[in-house]
Amino acid sequence: MALRSKEHDHLPIPNGWFPVCWSHELHTGEVLPIDLCGEEIVLFRARSGEARVLDAFCPHMGAHLGHGGRVIGETVRCPYHAWQFDGASGECTTIPYCDKIPERARVKAWEVRECNNMVYAWYHAENAAPQWEVPVLEEFNGDSAGGSGPEDWAEPLYWTFDNPVHVQDGHENNLDPAHIVYLHGGKDVPLDSEQHNFEFDENAPTMRATYQSKIETPFGPIDGETVHENWGIGMGAIRMFGDGFRFTIFFSIRPISENRIFSYVQLSSTNNVVDAVGGEIMTRFEMEIPKDRQIWEHKVYRDKPVLCQADKPLAEYRKWVRQFYCAGPGGEPKLREVS
Repeated sequence: MALRSKEHDHLPIPNGWFPVCWSHELHTGEVLPIDLCGEEIVLFRARSGEARVLDAFCPHMGAHLGHGGRVIGETVRCPYHAWQFDGASGECTTIPYCDKIPERARVKAWEVRECNNMVYAWYHAENAAPQWEVPVLEEFNGDSAGGSGPEDWAEPLYWTFDNPVHVQDGHENNLDPAHIVYLHGGKDVPLDSEQHNFEFDENAPTMRATYQSKIETPFGPIDGETVHENWGIGMGAIRMFGDGFRFTIFFSIRPISENRIFSYVQLSSTNNVVDAVGGEIMTRFEMEIPKDRQIWEHKVYRDKPVLCQADKPLAEYRKWVRQFYCAGPGGEPKLREVS
């Protein structure tokens, strides 16, 4: 019997760095409730300017720190009884009506990084420390933006959207050039896996794919190279190189739950083509996402899919992603091998 509930294989949330907001969305003194990896957290920017993430519920009487909580210096104050929790350690620092602070008066403090115009938090199913760092991309950081030379990067364009899909299921699109041709009408996308140069590091969170292609621009197609780089599951850059210009699409995906994601996408190009190319590419990208959403909303995840010879990159990807999931009781990864 073909029922989605029976055909769908369970896939847990992977470990990794995931975005919680754009940097420009979080102002000093602001407090935001966020859903991340099936958990509820509170995100705030301390008076020092540092972004902080804590578990959402006060250990005292269970109030949600993200609804009515207030930033006091480097702490967030509970709206219920005004207990204050340090953003860096999660420890309670002040109880206004009691001098002695209970030893267990603390909440989990998440590791946070801020770069690429984003705030990221580290998630691990077993609360292990970060196992790699968020990559810092020159296109979206620091002095290179807004320069005067042709290789300087323009201010990025931003876009966000959500989709009913597991973060890995959505990420696999990067290893599936056939869907670009048949679902999105892509032209000159090589379908033979031998025409792509895929590099997987099974002991590191990096993956890279390169291929030659025609880049569609308002000036017509241009011969160029496309490079996909990925860090963990759900963070990647698509860089396209043409004659005298470059542009980059950078995406970071936040798992809200096992089967829902929120994606942050930004695009930048070199200043010499930003007016002609940047907006056109983002518009085209926006038009294509609903096609993926229609597939994701109704598909199932297959733990052991039937793959053909041309799907070799997908098989290699499935082996690579095993490093981002915790092991089961017997020491074996919770994901099965893909043959």
